[in-house]
Amino acid sequence: PHPVLAAVAPVLMRFLGLLPLLAVQSLGAFFGLVSLPFSSRPKRYSEVNLRVVFPRMSAGERRRLLRRSLVAQAKTVAETSSMWTWSLRRMKRCIKETVGAQYLADAVDAGGGVILAMPHLGNWELTGIYVSSLYPVTALHTPLGVREVSELAEQCRGRFGMRLVLPDPGGVRSMLKSLGAGKIVAILPDQDAGDGLGVFVPFFGVLANTMVLLPRLVQRGDARVVFCWTERLPWGRGFRLHFKPASKTMYDQDLATAAAGMNKDVESAVMQCPAQYMWGYKRFRTRPPGSPGLYKVE
Repeated sequence: PHPVLAAVAPVLMRFLGLLPLLAVQSLGAFFGLVSLPFSSRPKRYSEVNLRVVFPRMSAGERRRLLRRSLVAQAKTVAETSSMWTWSLRRMKRCIKETVGAQYLADAVDAGGGVILAMPHLGNWELTGIYVSSLYPVTALHTPLGVREVSELAEQCRGRFGMRLVLPDPGGVRSMLKSLGAGKIVAILPDQDAGDGLGVFVPFFGVLANTMVLLPRLVQRGDARVVFCWTERLPWGRGFRLHFKPASKTMYDQDLATAAAGMNKDVESAVMQCPAQYMWGYKRFRTRPPGSPGLYKVE
């Protein structure tokens, strides 16, 4: 419990929610640029991730990508208040283009349920809220570190109908029930699964502990998988929403093969706008047995 955050967070969110998108993004960009000289955790993790993921990229190219990535990550944080407080109409006005929307519509019409895979790319808060305003969505939700902020996040994310479930057996049963009813479940597929809970398959050529929950859900029924991400357009112009069907490999009955296919699909999405990926996440936190850690001990 953190009573100060409980009091301050809603007020700060409402204030930021009054600002236009360009002002919110500019504020985020300012803090992203200011943070560049300092050794913050997002910066350190991003440096490691970019080094191991793009080993052939020159040091100068990586520095430029790191700079753009830190600015984009700060914009994402700043935009959260807008996504959590804006009206649905205002949010929809920010989506200037939708690419591949028919893939989602076709998957829903097929009737076997849809697994919406949303990588940490662009503004995933907007992605989930927008889709939940069109279709019933059950989303996997991991509580945030501070209870009051986590409760606030649940309220804001669910205000247009999104149903949030925990990553536990009860949550999995809820997702299976939703898929059986032909509805949508949303999962962020690019998280470290944790010790003993995933398989080590390549992600940008580096063995990464990858979740098998999504492939298992695919194997349990007739659900189709659609990847979705929201690309940020420059100068506060809004967002471009992308939908793309999963590759055939994702439907393989071998979990490791399916998980590797899932990572490949995430890679394909990331390369559409690599600076907007959340490189500040410790994606390679859990290492294969005998492999050295990649991140310094905090």
